[in-house]
Amino acid sequence: RIDAQEIILKGISALDDELASGLFASVVRSQAEGDGGDIEVTSNSIFVSNGAEISVETLGIGNAGNIELSTPYLRLETDSFISARTTSNTGGNIFLQISGSMILRRESQISTNAGAGNGGNIEFDGGLIFAIPQENSDITANAFSGSGGRVTINARQISGIEFRPALTPFSDITASSEQGPQGIVTIDTLEIDPTQGLAALPEEPRAPEIIQGCQVSGNREATQFFEYGRGGARSTPDDILAIETAVTDWISLAVAEDLSIDVSETDSAHRSTAQRLAACQGAP
Repeated sequence: RIDAQEIILKGISALDDELASGLFASVVRSQAEGDGGDIEVTSNSIFVSNGAEISVETLGIGNAGNIELSTPYLRLETDSFISARTTSNTGGNIFLQISGSMILRRESQISTNAGAGNGGNIEFDGGLIFAIPQENSDITANAFSGSGGRVTINARQISGIEFRPALTPFSDITASSEQGPQGIVTIDTLEIDPTQGLAALPEEPRAPEIIQGCQVSGNREATQFFEYGRGGARSTPDDILAIETAVTDWISLAVAEDLSIDVSETDSAHRSTAQRLAACQGAP
């Protein structure tokens, strides 16, 4: 039983490729009668890569043990695997409580395969399962002469890996048997419709109706309306993106003082514009 902030298992022996980094609870003698042990891990993240493994198994006549992992983040990378396998009896069980995401990359495996016995069970409960279809990463509860095991997945989303009746060069979820009955795969995901609650927009845009003139009295000149840019209208996907900010160069104070701007004329122009707008609205 391991309780740690972070677990990293990486690589195999440079002298013997049968010796891998990992967590093991195994029976390694072919004539042994005992069952494989159990592994329980709780961690904030688990990373297994480059041939490393977490495994319970028996090479004798007993059953494989069980593996239980509880973590927000599990990643298997490059020929790494989690397995509960046997050569002559029932495969073990793997329980995965993954609140965040489980990522399988580059021929990584989660398996409860059995030789002469039945395949074991795999249960996943949590968030996202992600794999690359062409990388041949698998979740399997297969058997040779016995019946296939059971794979039960309750996830928010599954991407890049899918159920198939048998193993393929792609990333598969299988519970098959070479000579016995097929196993059972149950997948339950949270189906979310991204368009739910959105209003359907009309196919053709509608032009708003505006008053074409301005009510005036006396000898005052009527006001005209001009379309200039989109103003306060909302942008559409067909609009061309444009920067509406004007950029000017800095000038020195000495130059500014020599410009001799007549403020009175500027104020007079503003007042004249305001008077015309007020006349259009019928104000004094």
